[in-house]
Amino acid sequence: MKSMRIAVAVALLHLACAAPHGGVRHQRTILPLCKVLHEAGEDVVGALRDAGQAFSQHTKKYAHWSRMHEFKKNGLGPYEKYKAAYVTELSVEQLEAMAHEHKNAMNSVMDKIEVMVSDVKKAGKLDQTVRTMSALMCAYGRLNPLAYEGRPRVSFLLQYWKRPKNIPIFIDWLTKLNQGGNLTAELLVNVDNPADHEAWATASWATEGAVVPVFSFNVHEIRAFNRLAGMARGDVFVVLGDDDIPPLDNSWILNAVRIFDRWPQIGILGLRNFVACSDLQYRQYDDSNRGEWFRDPVLNVPLQWVQLVDMAPMAVRRTAWHAIGGMDESISDIHECGIISDWDLCERMWVAGWQVAATAQTKMQFDGETGGTHEGPNEGLCWHRQQFIASAVVKAHRSPEVSKEMCNVAHELTLTHLQLADPAKCPYPTGCKLPVVHWDNNFDPIVAAAQ
Repeated sequence: MKSMRIAVAVALLHLACAAPHGGVRHQRTILPLCKVLHEAGEDVVGALRDAGQAFSQHTKKYAHWSRMHEFKKNGLGPYEKYKAAYVTELSVEQLEAMAHEHKNAMNSVMDKIEVMVSDVKKAGKLDQTVRTMSALMCAYGRLNPLAYEGRPRVSFLLQYWKRPKNIPIFIDWLTKLNQGGNLTAELLVNVDNPADHEAWATASWATEGAVVPVFSFNVHEIRAFNRLAGMARGDVFVVLGDDDIPPLDNSWILNAVRIFDRWPQIGILGLRNFVACSDLQYRQYDDSNRGEWFRDPVLNVPLQWVQLVDMAPMAVRRTAWHAIGGMDESISDIHECGIISDWDLCERMWVAGWQVAATAQTKMQFDGETGGTHEGPNEGLCWHRQQFIASAVVKAHRSPEVSKEMCNVAHELTLTHLQLADPAKCPYPTGCKLPVVHWDNNFDPIVAAAQ
């Protein structure tokens, strides 16, 4: 047993030394031309890369439609045996117009690329002798997945366990959401009970792939959501529970997307309960951790920067999720519930440079059945034993001082950028006027209220 513990310790030490920064690490190119371009900065490379991806997409379409036009107009000749690949009901004129449209788009994008490369040269960040195509190729190494065509805007991540009556309800909800025309979405489902595999597989076929089932064996929340996030293609993730049915009115998710678009540093957006500050433990101010106290003056939707939010539902920016490594699987073992993982995700988001906010609570429809972690022996396993273990893990790397800074920064962001929903009602015991009065260990809300 002792030798096994030593072996595990050595393995962990080796892992730490081999990859000190963990996760995805971008390698530096050793190609001389590309090295010079990369030194111009990520913004320059990223903009050139995105333009290059747009050029490639139009090139693909031009290649398709020009080939179809050529064979429709002149016949297949020596390629007659491949005629099944070029069957189309479009006329020669229609095919020519399609090809012409994308050829023009190619030329337009290439003109922009030429200007971008010229500007980099003028700024002295690239040698004048470097050809445009050389610069473009050097920017094309690490692509932007969000620029791929046909990707859904939103990926719903659902942890499922033995609720078969809810399957058709979720499918009907997703279908109507996509038919609304305002956004495209996919539903990724971790099917932790393989006995329900047929229903979910059928749903995938019936929705033409909008439902993506993943068959596991009771891995539970943390590993389920990490697995689903690794497969998701949307740029906004929404974590769902299988006992809550989202409303048919899709304004809640449209508003969430609008908030992410307007505030690019927000990594997590709470759609349920939130905690303005976990250290604000004064009974008379408990209601400040609920409700809609502030509004975004531009979007005209409820919004407030906060320290923590609850799941589910909970929306997360795709890039932020992957940037911080997703949920911490150290919090629980396989088969165990993911209690406290949402709060841990929020604090790590703040520490990593992202922000956490909350908007209006989404009115989910509870299915009326007690959850698996709330009945029988499972209740003690999750809400007592696992909660104790998860709390110990989180406390092992948590600093009250840093958490307090999250409260103060959230407070300041809220007062700087948002407006009170009711000017006569302020949720903060330190007030709602700038400059912000920060919470600290010596602050007494009773004295403040008296003043």
